[in-house]
Parts: sequence; C-alpha cells; structure tokens
Amino acid sequence: AEDEDYVRYLTQMFKRCGGELGAKVSYISDVPFAGMRKGMSGRITSWDRMDQFEVNWKGFEPRYVNMLRCQLLETADKTFTWTEATPEPDFLGGGGRSGPEADAA
Repeated sequence: AEDEDYVRYLTQMFKRCGGELGAKVSYISDVPFAGMRKGMSGRITSWDRMDQFEVNWKGFEPRYVNMLRCQLLETADKTFTWTEATPEPDFLGGGGRSGPEADAA
C-alpha cells in the first residue's frame, strides 16, 4: 500500500514535471546493490519502467536500479527540488543502524 502510494506519487510528478529522463534521484536503501550505496545520487539517463531504469551516478558508473530503492530529489524540469534531509531509518527491536557506515561494526 505504501509502495503503491509512492509509485502513484512519482508517476504524477514525472507526468507534470518534465518526465523521467534527467530527473535526479538518491539511492536510499540501507542494502548496497550492484556497487550503489546509500546516499549516492545521479540523474536518470534511460527509462524502461519504475522497476528498471538507468542512473548516471555521480562519481560512479551508470547502473540500473528500481524506484523503490531511490528517492526523487529533483524533477527533470527542476520545478521540484527536495530540500529536507532524508530521515534516518528506524529499526524495530533495537537492531541499531545498518548500511555502509555500519559495515565495519
């Protein structure tokens, strides 16, 4: 349900604000994927669908990812720019932090 709301929101934003190509996203998943890590950002360079598109990651090579691992930072036409800090993840049961910074723990 939450994922469906997010996809619906993104679909509307892309439709109203210049499409998918050129939109800026941030990788937000705690789990690294194909060399991408939380906090990396880049622009969408190729679009197939919500669960398969290519991003030219800043300081890294282009990689395919899905939108559930990403947050929209800026629309292609730059009419929307995310300005709030991304909240830290909450974990149940006192599991503590995870992700790249915690790998050495």
